[in-house]
Parts: sequence; C-alpha cells; structure tokens
Amino acid sequence: MDALDEINGRIAAYEKSTAKKLSSWRDLIAAHVVPGLPVDPDGVPIDLDPATGRARLDPKSTLLPLPTELLGKTAVSEAR
Repeated sequence: MDALDEINGRIAAYEKSTAKKLSSWRDLIAAHVVPGLPVDPDGVPIDLDPATGRARLDPKSTLLPLPTELLGKTAVSEAR
C-alpha cells in the first residue's frame, strides 16, 4: 500500500506540474517519473484506472483481496 501511495503521489505531482491528466504509464516513464511499468510484489503490473488516473492493484493481483487491517485510504479505493 505504501508503494501505491508513493506512485499516486508521483502521479499527482506530474499532473500538477504538467497541467494535464495522466493517460498512460508511458507518459510517466517518458518523463522519468517512474523507471518502468510498476509491478506489485508478486510481479503483476500495477493498473492505471483510466477513470481516475490513479494507480491501483490489478484485479488479477494475487494480493487481492487485501486483509481488512491493510485497508487504508488507498486500499479502500482498491476494494471498490
């Protein structure tokens, strides 16, 4: 969850500095905001929600469903 918070913070900073909505990981990679396609600890690529532009666990991630004790502000949006 900390990694998702970090990535989402980078997305927010990118959007603020460029004044444009993120449309793909390619934008962040080209801007050197992330070194490559982010993956979860099991190697499943992190999903970029096209509706919100926020990073989230891919529905195919083996980390889902998250344990209740890990459901924080980021995880709650993941569970929806």
